[in-house]
Amino acid sequence: MIVVMEAGEASVIDLGDAEWVLKANFDRQAFDLLIEGRDGEQVLIRDYFAQGEPPALQLGPEGALQGHVVASLAGPMAEGQYAQNGTSDGSAVGFVDDVAGGAWATRVDGSRVELSPGAEIYLAT
Repeated sequence: MIVVMEAGEASVIDLGDAEWVLKANFDRQAFDLLIEGRDGEQVLIRDYFAQGEPPALQLGPEGALQGHVVASLAGPMAEGQYAQNGTSDGSAVGFVDDVAGGAWATRVDGSRVELSPGAEIYLAT
């Protein structure tokens, strides 16, 4: 049986007493996260990766997995795709002038970084 949850805009998602998650497989499915345990446990968190920074997963009183750790365990957004096929001098194509609210960039490895004024922007082709 699969448990389906919605991430919404939460900064922490409480999975209850879920120590099994520490030995589970994490699979990025577009913006969703599928966690599969060794004994058949399954949790699907819809829109987990839709936020700028993924929420932490609370695993009961034992602790939590921070969002950036979960993102690393789940793998890149575009598996098997790399920054570019040709050459690049690594120069920025622009920079952030102003930010209202939050602004995020996705790196070629699938990680997300928050942008602030002055941050350089690079183009991956």
